[in-house]
Amino acid sequence: MESKSGSLLALIAGIISFIIIGGPLLYLIFGIMLLTVPIYRPPTISYGVISPFILLMIMIIILLVFGILFILAYNWMKNPKTTRKGAILALILGIFSLPSIILGALGIISGILGLNDSKK
Repeated sequence: MESKSGSLLALIAGIISFIIIGGPLLYLIFGIMLLTVPIYRPPTISYGVISPFILLMIMIIILLVFGILFILAYNWMKNPKTTRKGAILALILGIFSLPSIILGALGIISGILGLNDSKK
């Protein structure tokens, strides 16, 4: 049996993941724009600005992958034959995304609801 509530929560988690990407992406774009503006920089300041940008890119890529995988779990939970597989994927993603409390909670709840509905 398909899991309507579990798949809906997985879809919401995927959409929230894409929304969360917007902030760091804008910060990254404006930061790169500010680096290209010719301003006076004293020679004593080091140019170690690239490391925060690399960390932001890694964070954006991880959230993008999580969002895509949450939407994949949504699609799997809509199909009665693959509901269990989608629920397990949503549960694993929820556990790995626990530092983001909203994504972690939505992923774990959708995984549990999907596993519960797959047994019916």
